[in-house]
Amino acid sequence: MKTFLSSIIIFLAVILQITFLSKTTIFGVIPNLVLLLIICQSAIKGHKEGFLWAFLGGFLLDLFSKVYFGIWTLSFLFIAYIISFIVKKFLGKVGLLSIIIISVFSTIFFDLIFLSVIKVNMLSFGVIINFIRFIIPEYFIHIIYKEIIFNAVLIIVIYLFLVKFNDWLSYYESSVKLPERIGR
Repeated sequence: MKTFLSSIIIFLAVILQITFLSKTTIFGVIPNLVLLLIICQSAIKGHKEGFLWAFLGGFLLDLFSKVYFGIWTLSFLFIAYIISFIVKKFLGKVGLLSIIIISVFSTIFFDLIFLSVIKVNMLSFGVIINFIRFIIPEYFIHIIYKEIIFNAVLIIVIYLFLVKFNDWLSYYESSVKLPERIGR
């Protein structure tokens, strides 16, 4: 039940992101709803749930995107791993302030990973140096700060939704007695 509902949430987020949100810019930023869901779920539920959401969301985005296949999946899995590790080793339990801070650093980290992987196909050393010297700073000056602010605000809504969703799911699983398997 839990995996099925999680899959539906990720599937709906991917559909929303590739249809409506990909054509919508807010302050010049295209919302990355799937990334924010993965950030929250990895921080709240840990690496197993985070990896499930990261793999499913990344795989679906890879199927529908024009970038190299696997970039979304690998980027999301890496982000989910880092967040799960940091939360487990240093934070323990995640609150609203910590999820906002995690989203800020995850947004920067994700954009660096994504930009680097897309631009890695440029084999000329001079092109790579120019990319590092000019494109990345330009991107950070004009786009990343807006994306950080937007994600920090949107993650509050997503975090509150996922906390309620996970609480409801735990309550539902504890109150509903499922029939035992035959042959046990």
